[in-house]
Amino acid sequence: MVEERHNERPIRVRNEDDHKQNAENCGPRVRFEGSSRFISMYTQQGRKGTNQDAMTVWENFNGEKDAYFCALTDPTATTKTDEKDKDNDENADSEDVSKNPLFSLVKDCIIKSFEEVDEDLCVDATLDTYCSGTTAVAVLKQGDHLVIANLGDSRAVLCTRGDNNQIVSVQLTVDLKPNLPNEAERIKQCEGRVFAMDEEPEVYRIWMPKENCPGLAMARAFGDFCLKDFGFDLNP
Repeated sequence: MVEERHNERPIRVRNEDDHKQNAENCGPRVRFEGSSRFISMYTQQGRKGTNQDAMTVWENFNGEKDAYFCALTDPTATTKTDEKDKDNDENADSEDVSKNPLFSLVKDCIIKSFEEVDEDLCVDATLDTYCSGTTAVAVLKQGDHLVIANLGDSRAVLCTRGDNNQIVSVQLTVDLKPNLPNEAERIKQCEGRVFAMDEEPEVYRIWMPKENCPGLAMARAFGDFCLKDFGFDLNP
């Protein structure tokens, strides 16, 4: 089915029969917009120009029932100038988590995929990725397990219920901002600079060693290769 939305491109929406048929043959189904029985995808333009957000959901991911892969990318924005975050979650690879077979299986694949995406962007002559890029967050759900990978400040949030059945939001990822202690240390060791502009004292940005650009408000992303030698990296 195709549903028309005012002033927006059509979105493709699956009906319940589609889901039943897909569940029977266990084949993966890829979605870039719209909704289904278990999925709703929505994006809204903010105040900074064109909305370039992109997302995808794979149902029955890898042919597995009750397996979903969700990913979102949010292109970075640069800034030029004349002159309550948490620290990184270093316990993400705790002993209990690392023993989980799903985590062990998926972790290396995700890291390798992120690295390959960045390499492909670097050599793609059709894209200007020297001063442009994108953050990303990906979630793999299989049964009761979640494996989450984030790059930059795209955020994964879990909606659950509290003791009184009220809706409670739980932030699952750490926003990788330049002023986080571990991020700032890595950037400065690579001769990058971290500071906030006078007009935005609460927003810390990463800058090149001798130029006041590009001024990104996140510490990692795909692309933006002008900063990759200065601590703006995929890995710690």
